Amino acid sequence: MDRFSCTALFAWTICLSAAITANALAAEEKSSTGLGDRGTLTELRVEPNFDGKGFTINGRDRRQQLFVTGLYSSGQEHDLTRQVKYTAAPEGIIAITEDGYVTPIADGEVTITATT
Repeated sequence: MDRFSCTALFAWTICLSAAITANALAAEEKSSTGLGDRGTLTELRVEPNFDGKGFTINGRDRRQQLFVTGLYSSGQEHDLTRQVKYTAAPEGIIAITEDGYVTPIADGEVTITATT
């Protein structure tokens, strides 16, 4: 599992990480019609991730939409934003929806993990 470290400069600093679980790999190895076989899911790319340091949300009224791209052994890239599961640690700093919409709740630093 890749983890990105970050330093809290302002109210909410978000670190991003992505993990691929073995069970999900089999489910994602489906063929796409028209594009050929996707191959094996090899990596998840979570964005925004500025310079590998995540991102910062400044202000209680700010929000951030995450985007998750699955990179496959065939070279194909597919949007998995609504197919991954998001978790945040520690809890209570942000709220994150099923589709990757991040809302700050309290000051602090948090690591968001996206898993398939």
